[in-house]
Amino acid sequence: MHMGRGRARHEECEACGQRIIWARTLAARWQALDPEPNPDGSVLAYRDHWGEYRARSVQSAADGPRHPLERVYMPHAATCNGPHQQELPAFQDLLLDPMEGAQGGGGGPFPLPDPWQDAGDGPLPRRERDKP
Repeated sequence: MHMGRGRARHEECEACGQRIIWARTLAARWQALDPEPNPDGSVLAYRDHWGEYRARSVQSAADGPRHPLERVYMPHAATCNGPHQQELPAFQDLLLDPMEGAQGGGGGPFPLPDPWQDAGDGPLPRRERDKP
């Protein structure tokens, strides 16, 4: 997704197919924006002298002056109709009872062997340096 100098990139979103523009943020990252200015948006953007869009949050401009060419845009992530990222389970659902996977518990996803039970394969061989 490299955006070269001198070209404002108008592309289509891979998830929903809508047109988007790419803008470089103050943190030097690329952000997808809807291509038309939107007064309800949260991003200020303008095209610089190289033709690239430059973006910053509306909130960051609250205290200072705005660039005369800045317009308010909507981040495309807010309007994308494509499939959304799968919601992750709550943290509490990920916690396991430490005894559940051990001896005779519910089995759990990774059952632990009983350290006191003989595995049936006899004693472990001694390494040469461990011999008396």
